[in-house]
Amino acid sequence: MIQRIQTFFLLVALLAEIMIFFFPIASFLSELHYFKLYIYELRNMVPSDTTVIFRSWIAWPILLVTVISMILIVVTILNSRKRLSQLKVNKINILLVVFLVAGIFFGYPELIGKEIQAEPVFGAGAWFPLIVLVSLVLANRFILKDERLVRSVDRLR
Repeated sequence: MIQRIQTFFLLVALLAEIMIFFFPIASFLSELHYFKLYIYELRNMVPSDTTVIFRSWIAWPILLVTVISMILIVVTILNSRKRLSQLKVNKINILLVVFLVAGIFFGYPELIGKEIQAEPVFGAGAWFPLIVLVSLVLANRFILKDERLVRSVDRLR
């Protein structure tokens, strides 16, 4: 059933995951370097700076987790008839998003900040995974509420 409230929360989570691709997660500014971390790359914002500090694949782990999370959201939406399997997939997705949030706020700023001696300034892209996490938790709550309702009706028959 696509018209359920948890589908709305799952669509909000999917939209927030898509928005991550358009905004920088963090900016790192030091005396010599200026980098912006996007979900798909770490971009050097100084055109004349040709030093390679980080490889191009540094952002791939968070990109991979984000894409897997988006796929799991779509699977959860399409699996609306099987509430118990929806709950399981959504719990796995919540765990993935927790790892994504931990990587964005604790892993990457520490790794990049140590290398270029700069403090991170978090951008709008860093806050979207938190919106995803809240939306997934609310969707899980309403899926569980639907499951309890169906079980109580079955008990009455």
